[in-house]
Amino acid sequence: MRTYITRVELHGAQYDDTAYATLHDGMERKGFARFIKQDGHIYHLPPGVYLYVEKAGSPTVQALMGNNADPRSITTKANDAVTLTGHTATILTCQFIGRVDGLGFEQAEPLETIRLDGHQSVFNDADRD
Repeated sequence: MRTYITRVELHGAQYDDTAYATLHDGMERKGFARFIKQDGHIYHLPPGVYLYVEKAGSPTVQALMGNNADPRSITTKANDAVTLTGHTATILTCQFIGRVDGLGFEQAEPLETIRLDGHQSVFNDADRD
């Protein structure tokens, strides 16, 4: 299982614009989440930052990307979501191994995590704390 963080900055849009709401929706439909689990809690990621977890052997992953997912293919998925906004964007994707750490994350309410549907298992994976 590989994990990626993708940062998307829409050119010419403010974070509170409807363009970012469209981006968030598109990114979620592409399999990205705006939450991360840390120390047993679920937190919002900073604006424009998304988490993508590839589950090895997942039929969805194989159907979408085959067995060769990499930062470039994840960036392509993000760019597909960007096109829905009508803006251009700068996109950075990196794969990481190990613990994700950060400061100042806002804790998500339990109801927010329910709407992640397919991502729910990402946050219940005990060895990913």
